[in-house]
Amino acid sequence: MRNKIKLSHKIYSLFSNKNFYTTNADLEINKEDKKEDLPEPDIDLDSEHLIFPKSIKSKPFCFDELVVAKIFEKSSKHSKQSCRLFKLEKNGIFRTKLIDIFHEHIIHKSSLNQRVSFELVNKIIDFRRPSLYEYISLKEQQAVSSHFSIVSLVPMLLEIGKNSRILECGTGSGSMSLFLSERLGKDGCLHTFDISKFKSQKGKKSFLEWKNSYNLSAEEKWPENVKFGFMDFNSDIRWTEQMTEFYDAIYLDMADLYLGIPQAYKMLKKDGVLVINAMHLTQIINCLNSIMEKNLALEQELVLEPANRLWELRKVKQSDSPLAWTSRLEDRFNEKYKRGGLYFNYWQGFLAKFRKLK
Repeated sequence: MRNKIKLSHKIYSLFSNKNFYTTNADLEINKEDKKEDLPEPDIDLDSEHLIFPKSIKSKPFCFDELVVAKIFEKSSKHSKQSCRLFKLEKNGIFRTKLIDIFHEHIIHKSSLNQRVSFELVNKIIDFRRPSLYEYISLKEQQAVSSHFSIVSLVPMLLEIGKNSRILECGTGSGSMSLFLSERLGKDGCLHTFDISKFKSQKGKKSFLEWKNSYNLSAEEKWPENVKFGFMDFNSDIRWTEQMTEFYDAIYLDMADLYLGIPQAYKMLKKDGVLVINAMHLTQIINCLNSIMEKNLALEQELVLEPANRLWELRKVKQSDSPLAWTSRLEDRFNEKYKRGGLYFNYWQGFLAKFRKLK
């Protein structure tokens, strides 16, 4: 009991000491003592000379342009949302169970600067231009590493600038090539390879489909900064010999990652970044063992596991409670029909980042 009294006395004396804490008056005094020369805000809403920029009207749809249809189905119990991607064509028809809509009608309605929407008995169909991520998600026939958690992290880990030179090994569907091309801009350079000629051609076809559709309506054209090729990166040294210390960053997304590490090391500049995408942690361990065996000057900066789920929240109609919401995994891009089902709509894998020291 005496020990408790002594301890409480020490705590009281500690908090009664004015040096232990600060009051609001002390903070105000400190602010006056430490006045900094801070810049004035660029936008002053009280200014008489404030000029608001004019809004730019979006261009109407045109033939050969990609369009996404967002379908909202309502019932007495719940509502459902789905998306469909298609290209506007002459004599084309967008078919649903209740109505068929001619592509020419969609284009005509967009030319009137109206919302391109059609309302039926229990269904609303909205047509608009897709975002890049919607295009990738709706084009894929199976769940791949183009998930939001990957395509948002990889360009950041590669430390891409507007004039960077990037090498991608593992073109696949061309989804990552699109996001890297967008980040690089017109002064950047991206070389992407795949071991399969068919996959390289398919990735290039998907890339050009988005690029051509984008250029039909955009004020600034998509940058010409990507070149596609096919080769066995682990064994073919012809490209390695020509591109020694050429790339600012390299992204590896392929099988047998540990075999590609020495090749990538030769082509990286000093202070360059190497990012690998692995399905299992054992692949990262194999890469670390390869770095140690070859005595490569690669510093491991981080290993992370990106796992982001897409959630859908729905309001309970028969309740006024602010907490009356239901949640479930979102199925906007028809994930339940892809490999692994609906519960595979987040990426299970690992990203590892290395930096070349010398």
